[in-house]
Amino acid sequence: MSDYCVREKKELVEQLKGDLIMTTALCETKHIFELSDVIDTRASERLDLTFQIMLNGHKCETINISTTGVYFEVITNDIEAFSPGKTIPVQINASTHTPGLEPRYINLKGNGFIVRNDIKNITSHGNRLGVAMKFKDKLDLQMG
Repeated sequence: MSDYCVREKKELVEQLKGDLIMTTALCETKHIFELSDVIDTRASERLDLTFQIMLNGHKCETINISTTGVYFEVITNDIEAFSPGKTIPVQINASTHTPGLEPRYINLKGNGFIVRNDIKNITSHGNRLGVAMKFKDKLDLQMG
């Protein structure tokens, strides 16, 4: 990407920051700029790690995780249970393996706020949803 294009995108981002109407109109067009190349608004870095996660009695797996939230997939017939705006309990299970030592099991517990969800596909077992969750507070750590 040329310096001119990068400069042009940065100028566009600055113009759109305070103009919600313009941003909405721009997103509705088919000419959406890849603004992520210019500015990353994430609060913390995502790590592509897979952990077992329990939510509302559903066993799921993380797609990525950060210190402030998690993105996971779940198969469910109850889409409402994972609708944006809901706060639900979350439990993340992981293990550590150090050569020469016994494995240690880690349990993280807390509450999360559903930010968004999207239907990935429909299976014979239910809807496969991608769900983004922001942690409400720091998670409690329990060593097993």
